Amino acid sequence: MKKYIILLASFVLLFLLGRVSYAQEDVTPTKEVVSPSKKEFREVNRPEAMKEKREEVKEKIDSKRRELIGKYFERMIRRFEAAIMRLEKLISRIEARLVKLKSSGQDTTGLELQLKAASDKLAQAKKDLDSLKENSDFLSSEDPKTTFSSIKQEVGLVRDEIKGVHQALVQIVTKIKGLRVGTTKDVDPTSVPSPSVTPTL
Repeated sequence: MKKYIILLASFVLLFLLGRVSYAQEDVTPTKEVVSPSKKEFREVNRPEAMKEKREEVKEKIDSKRRELIGKYFERMIRRFEAAIMRLEKLISRIEARLVKLKSSGQDTTGLELQLKAASDKLAQAKKDLDSLKENSDFLSSEDPKTTFSSIKQEVGLVRDEIKGVHQALVQIVTKIKGLRVGTTKDVDPTSVPSPSVTPTL
């Protein structure tokens, strides 16, 4: 009986020791890896994200401006080419009219000199326009504002040359009409409007 009690006590003691050991292992602290929340991540990366967003928006705006500048440039080139062509035809008609006036005994020396000067100015305007078309690399500039300023200056030069020729031809036609010889309907300068430069940006 005594042996039985001792055996039972030993068994109970072993059981209790095992529970204590398990409990100690169970309460051992562990380091938990806490990942940053999405909000914290956004807070950390917000300045960089905002900078990238601003650069993206700026690039879109610059791209749109370059597109508008290109269209403006092409439109003005077409207008100038059409104006030069009309002025060339007008000069030819004036030359024909002066020949008739001269053959009728009129002194056309002064008018011929004025027409020659206007013709030379038109040739220069045409040359400058060709040069402008050949040097259109500035359309790919990374600075649209500077590009547009440069284009306006170059286009304005050609515009003023064409306007000067038109005004000179108007004066010549007016003088021809003053001679009151024949009809001058075929050299009406009002058919050649002066090109204008209107920025669209």
